Amino acid sequence: MAGNKASELDLITRTIDLGSTIGKSPASDLVRLVVNESARAGVDTIEWLARERISKNDFVYAMSLAEKLAQPNVNGLEVLGRLDEVSKHLFGLKLVMPGAVGRKIVSDEELRWLATTEAAMLKYHSPKYAVDAFCDLFASEVSATNTPKKAVIIARIQPVIAKVVDSIHLHTVNMGHDVKPLPGFLDELPKHHLQYFELASAIRALIAHPDSDLLIEMDCCIVELLDWVLHHWNGTLVIAVNNKIGFNEILGDRINVLTVMVTNSCTEETNCHDDNHNMRYRIMQTVDSAKLSSLGTRGDPIHSGLTSPEIRVNDQPSCRSSLYDIKNPFQTLHCTLNVKELREAEINAQDIVRSIVDLPVTPMTKKLGFNVDEKSTVSYRWWLKKSPTILLKNLQKRSIQRTRLLFDGEKRPWAGNPEDAKYTAGQIARQYPEILAGLQMTFERCDCGCNREELMDILDRNLDSGCLVSVMFLQMMLHIAHAMAEAAGAQDISNLQGRSTAIQLSVATANFLGTIAHHGSIYWATWFRLAASAITGLPHNFSQEDDESELLRKNNGRILLWLAGSMTVVPAWIGFDSALQLEGSWSVQQVNGCVEGLQAETAVVEAQPAMDSANDLERADERLPPRVTVSGGEDRIETRIQVAFFPATDTGRLFRLTSIIQTSSALRTFDPSVIYLAARIAERPVCNHEVAEEITIHNWSFDNVVMSWNDWAIPNSDCAQISLLDNSPIKQNIALGFARKCVLQSGCCLKCLTKRAREMGRYGIYVGAKRTRNELCFR
Repeated sequence: MAGNKASELDLITRTIDLGSTIGKSPASDLVRLVVNESARAGVDTIEWLARERISKNDFVYAMSLAEKLAQPNVNGLEVLGRLDEVSKHLFGLKLVMPGAVGRKIVSDEELRWLATTEAAMLKYHSPKYAVDAFCDLFASEVSATNTPKKAVIIARIQPVIAKVVDSIHLHTVNMGHDVKPLPGFLDELPKHHLQYFELASAIRALIAHPDSDLLIEMDCCIVELLDWVLHHWNGTLVIAVNNKIGFNEILGDRINVLTVMVTNSCTEETNCHDDNHNMRYRIMQTVDSAKLSSLGTRGDPIHSGLTSPEIRVNDQPSCRSSLYDIKNPFQTLHCTLNVKELREAEINAQDIVRSIVDLPVTPMTKKLGFNVDEKSTVSYRWWLKKSPTILLKNLQKRSIQRTRLLFDGEKRPWAGNPEDAKYTAGQIARQYPEILAGLQMTFERCDCGCNREELMDILDRNLDSGCLVSVMFLQMMLHIAHAMAEAAGAQDISNLQGRSTAIQLSVATANFLGTIAHHGSIYWATWFRLAASAITGLPHNFSQEDDESELLRKNNGRILLWLAGSMTVVPAWIGFDSALQLEGSWSVQQVNGCVEGLQAETAVVEAQPAMDSANDLERADERLPPRVTVSGGEDRIETRIQVAFFPATDTGRLFRLTSIIQTSSALRTFDPSVIYLAARIAERPVCNHEVAEEITIHNWSFDNVVMSWNDWAIPNSDCAQISLLDNSPIKQNIALGFARKCVLQSGCCLKCLTKRAREMGRYGIYVGAKRTRNELCFR
């Protein structure tokens, strides 16, 4: 019997004739280019298939099934039109719009409906829902019933569809290109949902009758189906709720009419998630009364189905959401926080956020980060792009808001690199009494059985859904995560991977809080990963496990770029063609496009350490330039900057950026992150002198700076060593990075610059008679 079954499946597989599919001359430009392996677009797609380990034949087969099934209407085209944004400029790096499959499908007239259909589904569901729905829809084009043949087709196309859905998601919905909101009269109704196979069947019924007038009767508001017709019906669409027309528009060039009649009987008391709350919908052809006899039937529906009340409880949308619109994946219909607990979670998060931004900090000198320092007069808030809006909420009755020093001055022992440290909920609760108070509140009333043990024992294990303690912990972590992401520059939050995105974001927040409480430190790698994860939806530890720990320690975790489809997240300080402004610089910016030269849809790029200089302790004095008497000056040597990327591992997710500065006689790599590190610790003297006096210095030309400067082999001299770099921010910044610890003219004259440089035994950098903005206040 088993042998017969195997033979049957083998026969079915062989009857799926790829050759005949290709032989039909594919209508899609993308499919045709891949088949012929012609043009740049086809080559790019072939390379993408290779990277994603997808068979070319399977890709062609799956996409051929999708051709011409539907077309977006004027609303759908509006969604696609937003993707035409040009890439933004990023100094030193050329940004281009990527050539990935997800973006190519958007511009393919025969396949672009996939992007708008996916956007309609991801508004309410996870990418898996979209994958399953597309697989069911495509397979039904070949075999309409649940036969072994259909199962084989789905097994073949599912890996392709999964990669295509992910790629489309990265380039559309995750970029903020969502479908239009439902009209207000529909959006205010209780929302009901369809299983993926029901939605696929409904779409199939609609596209199977392109030349007919159709009627959809709904016993409730079915949002996925309504969103789909609003963006894909290419004729007149009429929607009525309880017999009142609320929408009547022409959405395309066809003369067909689709009428949607919604009957809403749900009230505020109706439990729309009850297992028995299955509501019916029907799709029927309509004809003029004079032609009724020509229909040939008695008005039987061409399709009918039921909603699924439980689906929305166990699924989460994958579109972007507003800051502080908390999507708690541990919260279920029967395990949810009450109003008092929700308020307590937000109050506790607000207290912690206030304490974080008010932390007194000083920049680290060797790593890119901050140390909590009670003696500092500058708070962490000064360095942030924005003060989180959660601090503006009047959540508490007391007039004096609480703030506390989150580090007690005692660094806890930690095996390994503290930047890579991971913390349990128990470790966080022990150091943050605000967190513990919220957990104790829910612990008392949780009925999952956790309160049979000690709370701290529960917290030291992995938290999961079904427990109020887990729900409360995640709620507080996500409030803090959104606040920190906002402070770093995020404008909204990605839900790229649904439940997983929120969980990973809470873990990133716990790691951030843990490094503050246990080590009194804030590291760039931890901070950037938290912010980039919130903006892109990729896991905070994306590519981290790919790196060699030795390399990561050597490079101090200086992440420069975080790529997710058509979006790149970069540090605010990465542009070194202008003077670095330190206030608000501990932040990120989101730019459109991907960096040319990176062959990946998702990637992390770290800075390659700069080359050592030619100087060493024994020969340093030999390279000392002659003394000159000057009152200022600039360097006219021409420079050229180049960048190159190379993979750090064979996973294709972690890359390193090599930056090269070239002059007429010098060539050396530099690290942009070290420029920022040096700018934060540079000595910046201040004076009120207005007259430029002549002064004798060792004048280092930029050629010699590139060849010789470092922070460990400075020549001995009783005369100041200065590089005169008036009117050249690029040279000033690169010199700053090579010197690392130097004296930077920020608010003083040349004489005071040389005096301080001589006293401290450091290199000095002269930026011109026109002084830059004084950044002394953070010192």
